Formats: sequence, structure tokens, C-alpha cells
Amino acid sequence: MIENDGRGPRSKTTKLMGLIAALMLLSVVCCGCTVVKDNGGKKTITVTDDYGRTVKVVQGAKRIISLAPSDSEIIYALGLGDMVVAVDNNTNYPAETASKPKVSGYKWLDMETILGLKPDIVFAADINKDVITQLEERGLTTVVLNPKNVSNVFDNIRFVCKIMGIESMG
Repeated sequence: MIENDGRGPRSKTTKLMGLIAALMLLSVVCCGCTVVKDNGGKKTITVTDDYGRTVKVVQGAKRIISLAPSDSEIIYALGLGDMVVAVDNNTNYPAETASKPKVSGYKWLDMETILGLKPDIVFAADINKDVITQLEERGLTTVVLNPKNVSNVFDNIRFVCKIMGIESMG
């Protein structure tokens, strides 16, 4: 039984999210990632996202939209929060996301705002499967992160590092 400390009972989801965030931070520290400096040229890479789709991505995007809380946590844990221009309505961690425009939820998408923000890349998740085609039809590079277990979370962290031009030091 979980004791109540006066702040209310903690849900299993809150505990799980805390554990995932801690694991992500630990992974970043352990892998020794660093941002690769832009040398004036941008490199285009082809990646396969968690839906098995082949996506061409320009490494080192400067304007990011995250359409899932789990994607936002990875992006912020990697120190890329200053590049985030919008998040989904359910993202509430880290606290810095509160000031970002909210452009989607489970049943809605503000396409006009998304297009106006001119993102270089949109990170989506399984909950966004209905809108991925809409985003791509409008020329937005969209990558799906859909981890099914903790190992996949670590894979997604490495995947975002690759997409964003972050290089392992070790």
C-alpha cells in the first residue's frame, strides 16, 4: 500500500513516467552524447522509424514539434528543449513544456498552427497514426517513435540522437 504524504496518492502512471524519465537520463549520461556542431552543410539521412516507414531526414533540425509526451521527454532529456516549438496537449513534463503551444491531443490536431510554426521535424507516436499521413502530405518530415518496452525506449533515445546529429563520444 502506498502511503499518502499529503499531496495525494501517486498513480501507477506517474511512477512509470518517473522511472522512464530516470532511465532516459541515465542512458544519456552513460552514452556520453554530445551535439555535433553544424559545419555549414546539412546531411540528409534515411531512417526507418518505429512504424517501419523509410523517412528522409535532414540531420540537426532546429525546429521540433513533439506530438507525444514520451517523445517530448526524450527530446528534453537530450538537452534539445530549446528547439521545441510546440507539443501535444498531454505533455506536462518537463515543466518547460507548459509555455509551448499545444497543437494536438488524442482526438484533434491544429494543422494551421503546426504549418505556421514551420517545423523541421515532427516526432509522433502510435496515438498519432491517423494524422501522420496528413502531416506528410503537407511536406512535414514526420518520424514515429513507438517503444513497446524499456529496451525500445533506449533504442528511441539513440535514434533521436542519430536524427538530431548527436554523436556518441564512447
